[in-house]
Amino acid sequence: MTDRRIRALAVLAATVALLAGCAGAPAEPVPTPTTADLSTYDPADHGNGVALLPPPGARDSVIRAMRAAGAVELAGSYRDAASGRQLQVTRIGDEQTWTAEVTVDGAATSIVVDEGDAWVRPSPAVAGQLALPAGQWSCVSPEDPAVQRWMPLVQPVDLVTELTSDASGLTAPADGSVDLLLGEDGAAGVLTVATSGPALPSRLVRADEVGAVDVTFTNWGAEPDVTPPGPC
Repeated sequence: MTDRRIRALAVLAATVALLAGCAGAPAEPVPTPTTADLSTYDPADHGNGVALLPPPGARDSVIRAMRAAGAVELAGSYRDAASGRQLQVTRIGDEQTWTAEVTVDGAATSIVVDEGDAWVRPSPAVAGQLALPAGQWSCVSPEDPAVQRWMPLVQPVDLVTELTSDASGLTAPADGSVDLLLGEDGAAGVLTVATSGPALPSRLVRADEVGAVDVTFTNWGAEPDVTPPGPC
């Protein structure tokens, strides 16, 4: 696993550990994906062509398509391998304007980012760590630790970029999508990508020694109504 992927998951692991306290039960392993039967694949039916590219090229196409599509809804979870604790996240918006809610042990932290401004309404545990009032909106910079601590899980392009750099293969297209295999023969997980229209992902599943991520991407390009909670 590369240093970038280790950092991406390690940041989330540290956050969960700080908020969760003592360790819980070990995390359940994510099932290892299996490669589809390539004998069923008709090369003439290649759709947007992503299934015909080598893995690095397919990954690059996905990242370009994500940037071009803009806004997306993300929902999913991160599980820390050491403690078994889990973090849930929902996030709507594009790279510059978005809103998110991150929940650990039933306590939610809400975030709104509107280009150069950001607002955070922290859970009691997060508020205590950041010296912010719990349950109240505070105006901060988008670069503030109150926002950055959740990266890259709340930034879809960064999340996919960080966690797919070991793409190693592609399954045969089926049901309008193809799986980009992560790690050797997909041992680390898969990124499911559309084979028609833009090569946009619908799900990322990854598990390794640091933790496990399982997120879905929906409503690509549908601009959400992100309303700042107050003046900044």
